[in-house]
Amino acid sequence: MNRFPSLIAVLALAAALACGGGGGGSATPPPPPVAPVITVQPSAFLTGTVPDPFTFRVTATGTAPLAYQWLKEGLPIPGATASQYAVAVSTLAHAGQYSVAVSNAAGSVTSATCTLTLAPSMTITAQPASQTSYVGDPVTLSVTVEGRQTTAYRWRKNGVDIPGATAAAYAIPSVALGDAGTYTVVASNAYETLISAPAVLTVEATFPAALATWPNAASSANSDPWIARNHRHLVKMRPRFLVVNFANGIGAGGNDNIDDGPLPPALIQAKAQAFVDALREASRHQPSLHPSAEPFLEPEIVKIVNLQDANGHANSDLFPRGAVNPSDGYPVVGYYKLFSSAYAPLWGFLEGGRYLTLGELVDRGLVHEVIMMANQVDGRAPNPPGQVTRNILEVAFTAQAYDENLVPRAGEFVKNGIGYTRQKVDMANATFEDHNSMPWTGRSLRIYFMNASRGAGCLLHSLGHEFEFRYNESRIYAPGKAYDGTTPNPYLQPLFRRYADFDMRAKYGVGFDSLYAGGDNYAYADCGGSACATLNVQAPGTPASIPNYRPVAGNVHYPPGAAHGYDYEPASPVRASVESFAQPGETAVPFGRAKWDYITSNPALDGDCGGKFLVYWYQNMPGFQNAARDLLGRPMLNWWPFMYY
Repeated sequence: MNRFPSLIAVLALAAALACGGGGGGSATPPPPPVAPVITVQPSAFLTGTVPDPFTFRVTATGTAPLAYQWLKEGLPIPGATASQYAVAVSTLAHAGQYSVAVSNAAGSVTSATCTLTLAPSMTITAQPASQTSYVGDPVTLSVTVEGRQTTAYRWRKNGVDIPGATAAAYAIPSVALGDAGTYTVVASNAYETLISAPAVLTVEATFPAALATWPNAASSANSDPWIARNHRHLVKMRPRFLVVNFANGIGAGGNDNIDDGPLPPALIQAKAQAFVDALREASRHQPSLHPSAEPFLEPEIVKIVNLQDANGHANSDLFPRGAVNPSDGYPVVGYYKLFSSAYAPLWGFLEGGRYLTLGELVDRGLVHEVIMMANQVDGRAPNPPGQVTRNILEVAFTAQAYDENLVPRAGEFVKNGIGYTRQKVDMANATFEDHNSMPWTGRSLRIYFMNASRGAGCLLHSLGHEFEFRYNESRIYAPGKAYDGTTPNPYLQPLFRRYADFDMRAKYGVGFDSLYAGGDNYAYADCGGSACATLNVQAPGTPASIPNYRPVAGNVHYPPGAAHGYDYEPASPVRASVESFAQPGETAVPFGRAKWDYITSNPALDGDCGGKFLVYWYQNMPGFQNAARDLLGRPMLNWWPFMYY
């Protein structure tokens, strides 16, 4: 294996032969000694793979005996007096300039110089982070090492090896006061040993009440590692919404007109407020069982920016239009424009005499979410191409990627609309194939699309799809595409798959993972009463009959018992375990008309796009003070903080 491809040989001229003449006499005098001549330079051996140790060799002629002295930087190397010299390339200090002097009674010659350049075999790209934790917290210290060889790890506390701590991450399931100290990790392979920077773990007895609501004095921005470290201590989150309106009016049927009248500023406020109110209600954990449950989320609208104009079209000229898709002549949505300095004055946040960009607002924790209100305009006449928004994403997002210990993966993030694996190179500009042009600014962010002609329930619907994409593989975004195993949050992914019934292949042995892929044509038959149902899938290619069908909670398009997508008051009763999901003794109970009457009874909730069902769906996810258990049997984390990871 060529560990050091940068070895460089520099050739020099060999010394010339020196010859002497003889005198007369009756006896033939012995021939004069011949000075050394190097016939094969050390550089000739610097080819192919480089073993460890690497051996320099030289070949020389001349009258014996020949003496050898190897040199480094022109100075003799003690003991290096043979025709070859071995050097350990695993030691970076051995890099340098090597040559050899060959001598005999007639003289000496020095070889060409070889420059041995050694590159590190490992690099620590993410050091263990110092942190403050509280008694009982799970703590994970981790290191990221990149290299071309298998790496071994040894964690140390206060300079002493920790028995059994031999992985890239060191986890303490429940930290105690005695775990406080300074931690380092020794990373090594066959060539090199590195010691990480020290990470100081501070352990406090109790969590400060002043930090239990986020944002707070310690943390205010999305994807702050503080959120993941203190997830279980959070009792309230108050995300800040920036609302930006581009709609001039309410278009009829998605057309480029304002036939339904202008969109008054008061209605902009009302629509946005209806969504944050619905989100607040959705974050109450199981109020059907615990009517006094408090909302975990208390979202607030920090500012409404109205960018209407009088251009006579459905949307303002300031709507962010990006590159034109050459296949249809319509511009993609240029989310990246919203992050530019040109839009910064429109947001109106001054700091130091200049306006902050959207990325800076998010980085400072002044904004956590963005609602972009506009009209959805299709590509049919008489709509002008510049107004078409048919490729607008329900929720455009970039999200920080995490490992299985909920530790951020440095430099890795996820986008929807552009790729289905973790991204390491940002795609900051729109293309006609990858139309989420939203740049990665180092913080997770959602930009919701709120259709000016639809209700708040549709935005809850869109948020559900964002969950499905981030925490599953979401075939609704990529029909037929196999899951690639790289969600941004591996802790939540297997739990969410089961909650949203994306595990049907494993659970029932059918040929699809969820009802999204089953053909949208389902019939139910009574299999013995008490809401026992057989689900019959009638789609060509994936027919199936599932006796005793027992969903957990259903998903955004398919509630329990749904006969088709968007069937938000299904008539078919089933047995569902939504209200006891992942709890000890999880039980599927009858889920029929009585439950649907409860779900749809709240007149304050918007039912557009299934909004009333989706509030119930969110409320039964493991929320604040839930009784569920994770895959390791531990108390399950509240799912709502994951929105801001």
